[in-house]
Amino acid sequence: MSWLRSRAELLAPALGVLLFFVFALSTNATLTIGKVLAVLLMAAVYAGLIIHSPIALPEKEPRPVEMQRVWKTVLAVLLVVAIGVGISAVLPSGTQEQTAQSDTPWTQYFSLFLIAVLGTAGILSERTLPVDLFPVFRQRRLPYIVYVLVAAFSIAVILFLVGSLFMSIAGLVGSLFGETPPVEESVSGFGSIPWYALLLHMVIGAGIFEELWFRVGIMTTVWALTRQWGWGLLVSSILFGLYHITLSSMATEFNLTPIYSVLYTTGMGAVMGCIYRYRGLTMAVLIHSLGNFLSILLLTQ
Repeated sequence: MSWLRSRAELLAPALGVLLFFVFALSTNATLTIGKVLAVLLMAAVYAGLIIHSPIALPEKEPRPVEMQRVWKTVLAVLLVVAIGVGISAVLPSGTQEQTAQSDTPWTQYFSLFLIAVLGTAGILSERTLPVDLFPVFRQRRLPYIVYVLVAAFSIAVILFLVGSLFMSIAGLVGSLFGETPPVEESVSGFGSIPWYALLLHMVIGAGIFEELWFRVGIMTTVWALTRQWGWGLLVSSILFGLYHITLSSMATEFNLTPIYSVLYTTGMGAVMGCIYRYRGLTMAVLIHSLGNFLSILLLTQ
């Protein structure tokens, strides 16, 4: 019984495969033999790693923050932000009308400033915690890297189901206040973006930037200050919800239904916070990116 309990995560690859084929069939997607074998292979590798040994974040010795480490972290975060902005600038981003409705320059600059400041604070705060939230970067163990890559796909598919549930609950509450969530309209603009550009936008914007801002920056810093990760989860989730009706590039669409938008994104922020807490930053970045990509892809079919 203890063996089975420690490997309860085996449900994730099984459910991920099932939901993948359900979504594919419901959207009339073309399933080639190659795609089917790739999905089954990823699920098999994922399950095999769990059976061999349950995967968990390693513990580490808390360390103080030295000034030399501060400057190295600042430069690293600024480099990541600069590379992300540069790649995003050359990627197709929709029609000229959609581009004109995107963030104003001051909003973009302020957002990038917050990402740099909070990301730096969060990375430095993580050093004082007894849990290694960045195991892929620090230890670079091949089994964990493979685990993160194959698990992210299955969990992202499941996250789509969880997101749909939150969406329904938030929509029900919003409807009590006269809101009609324009879900399809809010993502329709993404339909003109090539899939590869859309995926990279999701990896950079939703995955790296938002995770660096909210999970690493806010959640980790509050966790380090209070010594309770639950407080970090609560604060970062609420701010993640408010962000989507203020500084987000889709704030205009989300403002049409503020109650629905805040409830839905706060709930999803809590889910991403739990993933970050128990599986680390790389897993959170991949799942957030793939989850958004999958949702937009299906809603714009």
